[in-house]
Amino acid sequence: MSRSRLVVWLGRALCAGWLLVAASPGWCAAPWGKPSDAENKIEKALGEPTQLEFIECPLQDAVNFLKDLHDIEIQIDRRALKESGTAADTPVTKNLKGISLDAALKLMLGELDLSYSITDEVLLITTPVEVGCRLYPRVYPVGHLIAGPDDPAAARREFAAVRSLITSVVLPQSWDEVGGPGTIVGIPPGAPKAAVVVQDRRSHEEVEELLALLDRAARLEPGAGPIPLMPTDPAEEKIRKALASPTEFEFIETPLQDVVELLKDKHKIEIQIDRRALDDVGIGTDTRVTKNLHGISLRSALRLMLREFDLTYVIQDEVLLVTTPEEACGRPSTVLYPIGDLMPVDCKEPKDRTAYGAKLVETVTRLIKPATWDEIGGPGSAAPLCTRGLDVLVVSQTLDVQREVAGLLARPELRQPVTGWPTGSEKESEPPANPGQSGFFSFE
Repeated sequence: MSRSRLVVWLGRALCAGWLLVAASPGWCAAPWGKPSDAENKIEKALGEPTQLEFIECPLQDAVNFLKDLHDIEIQIDRRALKESGTAADTPVTKNLKGISLDAALKLMLGELDLSYSITDEVLLITTPVEVGCRLYPRVYPVGHLIAGPDDPAAARREFAAVRSLITSVVLPQSWDEVGGPGTIVGIPPGAPKAAVVVQDRRSHEEVEELLALLDRAARLEPGAGPIPLMPTDPAEEKIRKALASPTEFEFIETPLQDVVELLKDKHKIEIQIDRRALDDVGIGTDTRVTKNLHGISLRSALRLMLREFDLTYVIQDEVLLVTTPEEACGRPSTVLYPIGDLMPVDCKEPKDRTAYGAKLVETVTRLIKPATWDEIGGPGSAAPLCTRGLDVLVVSQTLDVQREVAGLLARPELRQPVTGWPTGSEKESEPPANPGQSGFFSFE
């Protein structure tokens, strides 16, 4: 077969795969086609609420319990676990309720440095290394975010911008451009309207979440302002509301685990301790807490209490997780800020809007926790995306930094009408020296 015929054949195969996946309900690891009934059943079960209470329970027994509870096939990858030094009878201690099976598995297995994948029609308990090796394709429609087939050059250019955004936000070290296994290809090649992503399960989840946020941003009415767009998970939204609510407590030499249980019951949210992270810094769940606080938000109370032990919290996997600052930095939240209303009136072309978006990024990263951004080796990132009818700032950072970003972008000075803005050859106007607190959006 000639090279040109091979390329044509491959292109047709990719398009056929896209039609198959687009027509199928849901998605799974089945390459290019419709997932099996067993795989669909597992995906449905992962979204269902679960409840578990294990105290020094062997892993195999915990798996059997969940297998019966959710009526799905769950298996342990004994070979992979043996190679990692983890036995099937490793004790599990975990108490969770009111969250999905997917979140519960991530929390339970994460403490054992394990993960899971859907393989050969079973939910397979295995190691993160094995999960990272199990790549599969998924097709994501992106035509509504970029220029149409009537302008193929613009479509290719804007698809490249979307691709660059994904690879810079979603596990940046996992893509082929930097030596990783994952890849993204636009189809059809001439004027892409879908992105074929070959990645592992975790990466697909994050790509799906990012594209869902972009879709929400594209549907916003003009004039909405830079309101932060975050994933709309009901359990995590409940936690954010609880963090904003008032609290009061008085602890005298109370074990940290008991503190967590009391706050959990008081505010009706799921709170967990990242035991592995705390063990790494020599802090046990029996660490004694002495703190008396009244009339302030749960958010502020937790910060004050945890700061004394050099701890913090993140909202992840449908729980409020008490962890270390180092772990929190490694678990950033991705938030989108629509910036169309902040654009000068003479910024009409995508390249001009992108350039202005880049100036907003520079302002944000200079004013807010400069040492935490990727340009100087930090974990956070910020990038503009300006395509057909879509102008957003995409920020991956800790929740504390996100609150400051929201506050800065909400400043009325940024919304004043502008008839022109400085080019690189002109003197740059300085942003306000102190963005203040009054414009902060509530992330809780």
